[in-house]
Amino acid sequence: MLVRECGTFAFIPEATRTGDVLAEMIMPLETFGKEFISIYTIGRESQGDVEVYSSEPDTVVTSISPSGRQVESRIQESWTRKTLFMAGAYYFYSTKPIYAMYYMDTACQTSDRQRTLEVGDPAMCNIIPINLFYDGYVWSTPFSDRVAPVNYVCLIVKTRDKEHLRMDDLEVPATMQWVTVNGAPYELGNVQVAPGTHNVYGVRTINFGCYIYGLAMFYSYMNPAGFIAATINAQCTPAYNKNDPGDLIDNDCDQRIDEEIKDGIDNDNDNRIDEDLANPPRANGAWSEWQEWACILACHVFRDTRLRLCDNPAPANNGRDCEGNPVEYRDSDCGRNVICPTDCPEGQWDFNCVKRCEHCEEDCNKFLGNCTSCKPGFINPEHSCDTVCPPFTYGKNCEGNCMEKCEAECLDKVNGNCPPKTNNYLHLLWFTLLIPCVCLLLYYIRRRRSKAAEAAEDGPGAGAAGSRAGSSAGESKATGSVADTGTTSSIGESTV
Repeated sequence: MLVRECGTFAFIPEATRTGDVLAEMIMPLETFGKEFISIYTIGRESQGDVEVYSSEPDTVVTSISPSGRQVESRIQESWTRKTLFMAGAYYFYSTKPIYAMYYMDTACQTSDRQRTLEVGDPAMCNIIPINLFYDGYVWSTPFSDRVAPVNYVCLIVKTRDKEHLRMDDLEVPATMQWVTVNGAPYELGNVQVAPGTHNVYGVRTINFGCYIYGLAMFYSYMNPAGFIAATINAQCTPAYNKNDPGDLIDNDCDQRIDEEIKDGIDNDNDNRIDEDLANPPRANGAWSEWQEWACILACHVFRDTRLRLCDNPAPANNGRDCEGNPVEYRDSDCGRNVICPTDCPEGQWDFNCVKRCEHCEEDCNKFLGNCTSCKPGFINPEHSCDTVCPPFTYGKNCEGNCMEKCEAECLDKVNGNCPPKTNNYLHLLWFTLLIPCVCLLLYYIRRRRSKAAEAAEDGPGAGAAGSRAGSSAGESKATGSVADTGTTSSIGESTV
């Protein structure tokens, strides 16, 4: 690796050269772009180089110098490398999709070959196309007992959006060193960050670039903090009716991703409205006011409690939760006269032992009421075994089938006892014998009624005639007697 002379672009020909090997994975062809912004770093006296690789022949790459002059670099053959010899932060674009790489030089030396105070080996890093900038990043700095680099972050953002950036949920540090990007309405900023995890995002919907790098003695690293891995270099079919926010798809085939804001305005000037929507703005959570103090029962803890909610606003769209405690306590008489569930006898639970779980095979949880298993005839161990087996089931876990055992519903849900079985043939026999008996009874009743009716018709007339005949006969006998008597008397008298 060649060594630069500090403060110049010249190499020191007889300087000790390092034997470092740089490697980086090339981005997929589908993510090759046409618009880029070079990387500018701090912590080094000299800047690195930008190299581009064409994916198609006859590609023209144009770079914008600090004076605004356009410098063209022509690539005749595909997959050919070209170095852009330009310093600082600048905008460059191409006529056909290209891939860009930034090379960080090794630490420079003075002309007398004495190493300066700057440190670090070379590093290389993919340069992300502007169209693949994302709306937020999270990263963590590397660390080991052997290497503890000085860590930096590089942000590339439109000048109008710079005020909306937040780093680690605060305003961007005042120590951020901003430079203007040549040829584009962007600014590039660098700042040193402490070891650990960091985040950066916009409080409104904005896309920006983010690179992280670090320098140590004989060690350097540099990487994008992330990007949208979407297709911008392939045949595209518009899907104007698909407008899911933040889907990371080029729905309108303009090689830009989620560039519209749902506001009824043509944000990207393509004569369409809200056709490729970005995520809504990120919102970090904030606490609401404390609620009133309340007695919340706890075993052998006598205190009041009050709560506050993280809803003013609530976190939204990857926003951070509220920091701090959502609950406060103060000593009180709360719960002093309440029986703790752990003091409840077997088969009872909850505060003051007001709930029961006598159908559990073992005692239930004294706070939740759930048990491991239920006694035969009951189910729902998670609810104190409070439910009798459903119809036509019985036994442990209600696995018994009454229809298979009894061909009917069981008499009880524990043992599954069956109701007495009935003999249908015997019932038929009794029914068969009953019919003639009923018929004979009805016939007998009918005969009695018939005879009674006949007697009622003949009896009264015949009796009256008989009486009259008897009376006449009596009279005759009486007359006869009298006559006979008289005759006898006459005879007697005659005889006498």
